[in-house]
Amino acid sequence: MKKITKDVSAITAADQNQTGLRKSLGKCSKGLSTVEYIIILMLIAIAGIGLWRQFGATVIAKVTAADGEVSGL
Repeated sequence: MKKITKDVSAITAADQNQTGLRKSLGKCSKGLSTVEYIIILMLIAIAGIGLWRQFGATVIAKVTAADGEVSGL
């Protein structure tokens, strides 16, 4: 009878530990804000790279056009 009682108490203790673990994991949000900031930073970087490439293409087109004008003089 003592063995059954020990087994039941061991199962109960394990269940309580799992419940506590679930509660603590549910409340853990320290790393979440860091991940959100990294995602936002990556989106801003991608947008910046795209805008920089567009700006570069515009500058190249204007310099090429200006070169043609200077060559025509």
